[in-house]
Amino acid sequence: MTPYTFQRGETISLALDAVTGDPAQVTAIVAAMKAVPPGRSEAPASASVAANFAITPRPAAGTIPPGWTLTVAAPVSASLAPGAYVADARLEVGGGVIVTSSVAIRLKQSVSSRSRFAGGSLIRSLSCAGAGLIRRWRSARW
Repeated sequence: MTPYTFQRGETISLALDAVTGDPAQVTAIVAAMKAVPPGRSEAPASASVAANFAITPRPAAGTIPPGWTLTVAAPVSASLAPGAYVADARLEVGGGVIVTSSVAIRLKQSVSSRSRFAGGSLIRSLSCAGAGLIRRWRSARW
C-alpha cells in the first residue's frame, strides 16, 4: 500500500469517506495508529498504540461524500519517531462492527521546525465494503 507521507511536527489529517450507506447509522468510531518495525509490512498485534486520532464528522461538500476527518495533532506527531506506521478505524454500525482496511503512514524527519503547508489535495483512495457502508481513505490536506 502506498503510504501517506507527513513530517514530524506536522498535523496528520486523513479523511474517511462514507461512499455509500448512511453515516448517521454509525454510533461510535475510534481510530489509532501503530508503528511498523523495520523490515515488516504490518504492526504486530501486541504493539502499543502510537497515537489516537481525534475524529470529527463532516457533511458532504460538493463531490466529496460525508464522512469523518481523523487528526493527530502536531505536538503528538512531533513526539513520534520517524518511520512507518499503519492506522485503521473501528466503526459501530447497526449493532455490528466494521474495521477499515489499514492505511500506511510514513513519518519523515522535518528539516526545519516550521510546519509545512501543502496546497491542493492529495487524494489516494483505499476502499473496502462492510455492512452496507463503504469507506475510502484520502488525505485531508488542503
